[in-house]
Amino acid sequence: MAAILIASGCANSPDAVGTSPSASRSERSPSAGPPSQQAGPLTPPDLEVPKSAEALVAETVGTSGRDLPAFALSESAYTVYANCSGKAEVSIVDRDGQGKPRPIACDGTRTVGVIHTDETPQRPAVQVTGGPSRWKVAVILGSQQL
Repeated sequence: MAAILIASGCANSPDAVGTSPSASRSERSPSAGPPSQQAGPLTPPDLEVPKSAEALVAETVGTSGRDLPAFALSESAYTVYANCSGKAEVSIVDRDGQGKPRPIACDGTRTVGVIHTDETPQRPAVQVTGGPSRWKVAVILGSQQL
């Protein structure tokens, strides 16, 4: 069974990227970047995954539940970077039903969680319940938080 430490950063913190989720569209210029990099009601800000990190699951974006690629571990921890905007409840779960759901804050702030587990194959999924949402998730090898 995996243990996890989840930490949410504030969207206005120095290490966050993008416009505050409370900013209106009229406050952003059209040249502020592609829609995926603008913070809007259903567009979470960038994940800010460390560039040198070994990706186990590349950045993935969705609006509903989805199985993420399975991966094998070469060490006993991995780090999940996630963002979510919208009204839904979004969690990272094990597709095989092991452990409990790990919630992602759906208020536009970045969630970073280190999962300590046995070096066994992992089969994560994103679970979405409730209203509309847009989420981003990436998984990297090891305990790597910015």
